[in-house]
Amino acid sequence: MFQSLRSTTKSRREYLTKLFDSLNLSITGYGGALVTPLPNQETLHIRLVKETMDLKRFLRLPHASQYLWSSRHSEDGGTLLPLSDTPADLASTSVLFQSTAPHSQKVTLRFRKGEKNDKDLFIEVWNSRGFVSSRKVSDKVTKIYNDTVFGGASWSKDESRVVFVGEKPESAAYKSYWEDQQEGKKEEEKKEEVGAAEEKKLEKKEDEKSVTYLDEKYKYIDDFGETLIGKKRPSIFVFDLPSNTLTELQGIPDGIFGTFPIFDQTSKGIIYAGVKSSVQKFGMNFCLNRDTKLYHVETPVYDKKNLPKEGEYIKCLNPDEFMSVSPKFSDDFSKLLYFGAKDRFISHSGNFQLRYISWPPTSPPESTLVIDKHPAYPSPDEDFAGIYGYNQTMMSLQFLGTQSRYAVFESPFKAQHRVYVVDTESREVRWLDILGKRRGEQRFHGDYELLRAYRDTLIVKFSAMDTPTQIYGVTFQSTTVPSINELLSEANLTVKHIEGIQFDQDNEVEKELNAFLPTIKKHTISLQNGAEANFAYSDSEIFKGKKRPMVLIIHGGPFGYGPQDIFLQLRTFYLLQGYALLNMNYRGSTSYGEDFLNSLLGNIGDRDVEDCGELTKLALSQFSEIVDPSRVAVYGGSHGGFLTGWLIGHPAYKDLWKCSILWNPVINMSYMYTSTDIPDWILACCLGKDWTHQVSSADNKVFWDKSPISVVGNVQTPALILIGGSDKRVPPHQGYQYHHILKEQGVKSRLYNYPEDGHAIGGAEPGMDAVVNMFMWLDEHFNQEEEAQKL
Repeated sequence: MFQSLRSTTKSRREYLTKLFDSLNLSITGYGGALVTPLPNQETLHIRLVKETMDLKRFLRLPHASQYLWSSRHSEDGGTLLPLSDTPADLASTSVLFQSTAPHSQKVTLRFRKGEKNDKDLFIEVWNSRGFVSSRKVSDKVTKIYNDTVFGGASWSKDESRVVFVGEKPESAAYKSYWEDQQEGKKEEEKKEEVGAAEEKKLEKKEDEKSVTYLDEKYKYIDDFGETLIGKKRPSIFVFDLPSNTLTELQGIPDGIFGTFPIFDQTSKGIIYAGVKSSVQKFGMNFCLNRDTKLYHVETPVYDKKNLPKEGEYIKCLNPDEFMSVSPKFSDDFSKLLYFGAKDRFISHSGNFQLRYISWPPTSPPESTLVIDKHPAYPSPDEDFAGIYGYNQTMMSLQFLGTQSRYAVFESPFKAQHRVYVVDTESREVRWLDILGKRRGEQRFHGDYELLRAYRDTLIVKFSAMDTPTQIYGVTFQSTTVPSINELLSEANLTVKHIEGIQFDQDNEVEKELNAFLPTIKKHTISLQNGAEANFAYSDSEIFKGKKRPMVLIIHGGPFGYGPQDIFLQLRTFYLLQGYALLNMNYRGSTSYGEDFLNSLLGNIGDRDVEDCGELTKLALSQFSEIVDPSRVAVYGGSHGGFLTGWLIGHPAYKDLWKCSILWNPVINMSYMYTSTDIPDWILACCLGKDWTHQVSSADNKVFWDKSPISVVGNVQTPALILIGGSDKRVPPHQGYQYHHILKEQGVKSRLYNYPEDGHAIGGAEPGMDAVVNMFMWLDEHFNQEEEAQKL
């Protein structure tokens, strides 16, 4: 394959890096979609946000393709008029983000840093005529939160106000303990100048004035952990457009932090999800097991002096429920819909419920259960196993159209992401099977993601290992039909292909890639306990008669999942090298029922290790004519790195591996307990217990015994270790120690450290360097250069 590329490269490294760059340029990454109605409301402006990496400059280049979609309610789905594909980084880098009034689309707020001083923060107002006004707000808020944990900007019904979460400023200056209070003058001189009466006034003012001394500067305040570093003092702010003023919501109790604030039907009252964190702030990204309840401030107060001294100023809407996230109103404000969990849970992602509160709320408020938890492992005829996901998934929840009956959301099913529709009255849930894959094995083909929901129109991304990313527009002819069956009937549903990754037949790499993808074969293998793995390989003629190396891929979490069938650049690259891939979903993975998830609590380092080891053995046995058992690698990040460390050290599995890759691995749980931003994870996974600072020496022994460090003496497998030096989720020193121990034992170990990067190693240059080091490590230990000569 790729003979012209081979002929122009002088080394294996040069060939692989050039091939990777060719794939990078051919495979665009899709990040999201924006949908804006034109004045006639029937035509939509679709903007698909994409990203391409310039590997020569290690620069991410955002860009967008645009369409005008007219007559979308017609039988053929209407007409798409493509506009120019434009770079999305032309705007000033000082612009943090912007938000447009959702109904009128006439007003836009832009949040931006100062051009001369990036510590300054401004809010700009723009309308159809252009710039209207700006307001410097850095005296009240120093950072705008716009993320999947705290939410973004939300508009009032009358579009006169915007509410958001931001960072309260620290003191502008700190007073020294030894500062000369008299400005160099003797006290007698000061008294003579001011006079006795004036002196008393000054003393009174000084007493009333808040003085911030140096001890406040160095007082420790937690932040909210990995990816939220520096976010310490969140508060809810409201920007009023008519008066061009910013105010801070007062009265939220200490130890409660607001997230996802929205306005009620009056355009004045505010609802928010309040996270309780009274003693210690834990990491919140990818951690939904936080005590989070919904609160309603019917008459907000923005001046502390006006706070009511009596009465219930802030009402908790669901005091008997443990967790609530992503509240959304129906268009008519008759229902407040949200994901949640009534009972406390200790896994970082769980099996969630869907509930709503009828609005205005009763006294006391009551919530209605729409979708309950799904304890059992999914049966063969099911296509829904409950609600699962992390922060990003929770944000997908939206009502359809202007009614308050049907809603759309995302959730995985047996490690495949899907889009679902729910009838909030009948409580029926249906998979939105836009491509007609409900029958047979096709029901497990591909991965679906909801990029945007706008009233009766959805933008959905689909891909599979053999199908590069495709984007579809889905329109409901009516959202007021009396049943979910009618809602999802062929007569009511129009699916329009918008665009997707297409390969140029005049480009050698793309032409060969297009011919290669149909040769990818996939099989699912499973254990009696329900753990399963997806085995994928290419049966291309160039690999026929040759046994392939196999890479075991282990997801992190552990309460997440490894996508079974999705088009990913790196997986495609490995398949092109002739590798077979084995993607794991061990006990504890989400989307297989709550019981399957909870079975890992207190049992990590045991059940998850056993599942990965036994599935590997099963694959080697079942696909013995395809896989070379002497060339098997294991790779995982975070908890996947934890399992990699266990598998290469476990007596029953340590001899299976030719090499290993550990990406920010959890190695030592005793160390993790004192250093990670989520120490509650250690107690939940090792002991099956809720958080406490009170641990015993016996507990600490369990931490150690369940850690890969406990079996490091057995390791003989070469290890590549990739470390983000600024990782707060899995702090790096355990990885450094593991590397040194392996070297001391005479085991080949190579460690790459990326000082400024965190858990994901997501920086452009460090991230790409880590990926190159991975595939060069595998190539080296699989003798792929020698194998390539035979092709």
